[in-house]
Amino acid sequence: MRIAIALHDVVLGGDTLNALELGCRLRERGHDVVLFAVSRASRSATETPLLAFAEARGIEVHLFGEPSGVRDRIRLVGQLAEFVRERRIDVVHAFGHRDTYYSFCGSYGLRGVPLVVNDYAMTVTRGLPRRVPLVVGTREVAAEARAIRRGPTYVVVPPVDEVENAPGVVDGHAFRRAHGVADTDRLIVVVSRFAVALKREGLLATIDAVVELDDPTVRLVMVGGGETYDELQQRSREVGARLGREAAALPGPMTDPRAAYEAADIVVGMGHSALRALAFAKPVVVVGERGFALPVTPQTLHHFDFHGFYGLGDGGDAAPALAGHLRRLLGDPDLRAGLGGFGRQLILEDYGLDTAAESLESIYESALGRRCVRSWLVDAGHLAASYGPARVRRTVRRRPALRTVAT
Repeated sequence: MRIAIALHDVVLGGDTLNALELGCRLRERGHDVVLFAVSRASRSATETPLLAFAEARGIEVHLFGEPSGVRDRIRLVGQLAEFVRERRIDVVHAFGHRDTYYSFCGSYGLRGVPLVVNDYAMTVTRGLPRRVPLVVGTREVAAEARAIRRGPTYVVVPPVDEVENAPGVVDGHAFRRAHGVADTDRLIVVVSRFAVALKREGLLATIDAVVELDDPTVRLVMVGGGETYDELQQRSREVGARLGREAAALPGPMTDPRAAYEAADIVVGMGHSALRALAFAKPVVVVGERGFALPVTPQTLHHFDFHGFYGLGDGGDAAPALAGHLRRLLGDPDLRAGLGGFGRQLILEDYGLDTAAESLESIYESALGRRCVRSWLVDAGHLAASYGPARVRRTVRRRPALRTVAT
């Protein structure tokens, strides 16, 4: 099967890493796979960690320039239609929702290539086509989607490459040395995009929780980059000045953050980052929003199985609860080891790449016979109603206000 996977961005994050790893595994299973993205600029592999990651694995990522106006958008739709024609693509998998409507109009609308949409958000994204196959990451989101859409909805949990992400595959000692973490120190690691949406609250709470522990042998290293980096750096400096020592190290993003996971004694995170930590047999405390913080244990697994590795709290501050979970784990090496082994087994049984790839193959096969002109027209009307008014409002806001002259 010839498969094109559309990335929603060229930033290395949970969704894009999932897409790359699944593309590689599908290729290993005998499929012809190409990835593409609508990018703000034509960036080289040396400038963009995601492209470097793809290049190292020998998988092609084709970049289309991001449109800046109506004519550019129409041109992009035509380029995508020509792209799938030249590559003789059988199915397009839009991994993430940012540019789904370009694939919907170009490859699906003009060329009739079936479209599968992937949405690993914590709730159903409004404005997606309602009749194309939809892949979500949790049973909670699937139930929500099935209540409001006509097309099939499938649950494929975000997978992890269980071979490349495993204890002992990389050297964690070098990471600890690079950040001045002694062998006797306990290292807490965060690997994340430093985004405002979903992430900001938990990232700030993690710094505050480590401060609350008030233990100089507990170190925090936060790997990542993004729009909240400066705010996190400022918070770390402020609390570090009060403590008289560094509160958190923020070394920036890593093209390959596996050494950070391997080096950790405990990982704090959500989503795909939490799953990768489990694959490295690390105890994990999941942070979410509105004060949510919960460790991954056999007793809490029912929550994560339904909601995903995320959660919503009661609206309070997550730092005290997170500090309590961390204090318990830091004080019990046997508990850390036991939860690490539990997490690794969970990945091997339920979150492996082959399990996800098999599910996608079945979804793609089903999608090949689903195209219907009437369904496409109905979805096209839905997309126009969703995106059109928003674009009109943005255009109006950009225009200078008209002055009324009294006569």
